[in-house]
Amino acid sequence: ATTGLAYFHLLPDKHLFVSARGDAVLSYRVVGSTAVVLGEPIGGPDAATRLAMEFAEHCDRHGLRLAFHQVSPAGLEVLGPLGFKSIKIGEEALVDLPGFSLDGSHFKRLRTKNRQLEREGITVDVLPSPVDDALVDELRDVSDAWLRSGAHRERCFTLGWFDPAYLRETTVVVARDGTGRIQAFANLL
Repeated sequence: ATTGLAYFHLLPDKHLFVSARGDAVLSYRVVGSTAVVLGEPIGGPDAATRLAMEFAEHCDRHGLRLAFHQVSPAGLEVLGPLGFKSIKIGEEALVDLPGFSLDGSHFKRLRTKNRQLEREGITVDVLPSPVDDALVDELRDVSDAWLRSGAHRERCFTLGWFDPAYLRETTVVVARDGTGRIQAFANLL
């Protein structure tokens, strides 16, 4: 596990493709006519390179296009020489928590929003796993309301989805209103 994606390789929405030598693996999902690989092949550089070529051949034989999603800088070094082109869409945020501060003009709007939420009685609680059935039911209500509220859908591939067993394995962070009712939540891997 060298990236934040490690956990998501193991979720049941993906297939695993193992190299012929058994020394590298990748996880992917077919969307339409495209095989979307999560990150880059996992294995040593030579094994990852061989696996990328094996998987490209596999996709070609099955009439699938191939895309890699959320490739690390090290993965770009493996995939670039094979002719894959990269498109930068965003970056993974890394926050130095011990040194983090909301001081300074850059965070003025965030401080203002925090004070507003405090005045409205919003609190944040970190709930260690496993969460109980009553809390899972509350979280399901929040999730269902979010899905109904607009053009939202479960993201799955790199974000998971609402699943009680999955939520019980993780730490859950909830935002409660002044009455104690959960208004939002996130789970931490």
